[in-house]
Amino acid sequence: MTADRVRVLRMGRGWVMCPTPSPVSGFPKLELNQGISMKPHHQLSARPTPDHTSDRERAQTTGRPARILIVEDNEFVAHQFDAALTQAGYEVIDLVVTAERAIEVAMDRLPDLVLMDIYLPGPRDGIDAAIEILEQFGIRSIFVSAVSDPATRDRSERAKPLAWLPKPFGEAKLVATVRTALAQVQPPMELRA
Repeated sequence: MTADRVRVLRMGRGWVMCPTPSPVSGFPKLELNQGISMKPHHQLSARPTPDHTSDRERAQTTGRPARILIVEDNEFVAHQFDAALTQAGYEVIDLVVTAERAIEVAMDRLPDLVLMDIYLPGPRDGIDAAIEILEQFGIRSIFVSAVSDPATRDRSERAKPLAWLPKPFGEAKLVATVRTALAQVQPPMELRA
């Protein structure tokens, strides 16, 4: 997506990139099964320093802010999560839409935490991806979904989710849940002694 096809919108306390419709073809079509990344590779504005002592302490002890991977097939929702978490002082390493791409990014970038939607396009869902990410890399997830029935929760137990966030929810709930989850996790494997 080129710069002339993107506009920046103010959402809550953060900024979100949204596609701008073309006069000829309308909104650009995203091929979700190709495992695209939606995270822009440049900063749109200066990022504020975190307001939370625990977040600052984590950054000081590890030398960096907590790194979060967002797996969400709704681009608008993914960018809202990105804006809220970035505003809170976290580093969102990528926004991805498929289970396969989530596993690839987790392997390459080793996030501290994964924010995982359950229903994703493609042959695998978020539960499958979260289980594989935990088993291969020791990285835990927070499930974000409108679905949290007993059968789905039972199936997700192998992923050892740190929390469930039922959609819809606000920015404050998202940030508080991420902060609580990060207090429970160990550093990624590359940082362990």
